Amino acid sequence: MTVKDFTPIQKTEDTQIRVALKDYKNSQYVDIRQWWKPEDKDEYLPTKNGITIPVKDTLDYLNEFVEQVQMIQFALNGGESPEEDLAVNDTLGKLQDD
Repeated sequence: MTVKDFTPIQKTEDTQIRVALKDYKNSQYVDIRQWWKPEDKDEYLPTKNGITIPVKDTLDYLNEFVEQVQMIQFALNGGESPEEDLAVNDTLGKLQDD
């Protein structure tokens, strides 16, 4: 059962990404799912494309997701490793504090 729907993110003209808080068997979950709107319908329908995460694990998963996206962005920008970039930023921060 859906407890709360959040504002949909419009991906394309007929596709949305929706985030919802759901209850199932006395536990709460965050559901992140792609929805689509068939040409012959007025409302969007859920697809199988998505993920449902227990609320208690949501921040862990999101933090891991953000780290993975940062590694991808770093690689696309020609970097060798995110750890190297973080070490440089940490060193620069310490020098600025001195």
